[in-house]
Amino acid sequence: MYIYYGKSDATYAGDGEATFLFFDDFSEAELDPDKWWIYGHTEISDGILTFYGGSGYHGSGNRIQSKTSFSPGVAWRFKAKYDLTTYYTIRSGLTDGSNPSKRFGSDPDNTFLDVTPENGNERLINRVDASGVSANLQSISENVWRTWELRWLSNKTVLVCFETGNSVSLTDKVPSVDLYPGFDAEGTGQSKWYIDIVFLRKYVDPEPSHGTWYAEEEQKVTLSGKVQLPDGTAVANATIIVIDEETNEILATTTSASDGTWSVEISPGKTVTVVAIPQESDYGGDAKPHIQAS
Repeated sequence: MYIYYGKSDATYAGDGEATFLFFDDFSEAELDPDKWWIYGHTEISDGILTFYGGSGYHGSGNRIQSKTSFSPGVAWRFKAKYDLTTYYTIRSGLTDGSNPSKRFGSDPDNTFLDVTPENGNERLINRVDASGVSANLQSISENVWRTWELRWLSNKTVLVCFETGNSVSLTDKVPSVDLYPGFDAEGTGQSKWYIDIVFLRKYVDPEPSHGTWYAEEEQKVTLSGKVQLPDGTAVANATIIVIDEETNEILATTTSASDGTWSVEISPGKTVTVVAIPQESDYGGDAKPHIQAS
């Protein structure tokens, strides 16, 4: 279960490494070489990773990439902003890792957010065997912190931006091979990524729903019984009151059905007294005003 799923203003002080399939909040002084293939310039300051290409347009220093690959059924989420120059594209997503030192375009299979200055839009691109399709997500906005999530299923990909609420999907050219999450940046110190946090999680469509925020959800147990007279006659429409013996708090109330049966849900671990109050008008003098039920 992912804490605060879908709640953009929540904070999480737990262990991301133990929660997600892949996680990095860049809390160390340097990028972890056991976790990432590192090609290009990286530096970390105040928990923000700055990454940009360390070689030419097609050179061998244009990517950081996870050393772990994943299959469809995952979502790659990252909070970041970018700086662009006129000609140099940056990307983030999942790629097959054929050429981990080079830009994503050197790999035949991938799905990613593409930010190309000349295009003017953030785009979702799918590629299989170096043949691709694309769809525009929204206009480019430099130096604006945003949180994107790229959802990769076996039959489609979906790119979402949480701050703007925009999303776009593609059902063509969906990669089926295992892919590695990461970032690329063309050029030598031109367009740059500034990255706050990344993680990769399991994803299904539709995802499980949750209850109302701030309302504690807990397990319940069902308590049930039957109200009847000494001769076995069922007592309908009796008021049932369930009382906590320790606090005298009323935990639940209900009304018996036509056959005398009733049931309520209460928190587990309680010792309770159940009181049944029949409507005497229905049973004349045969029913006591209060019947303690077991």
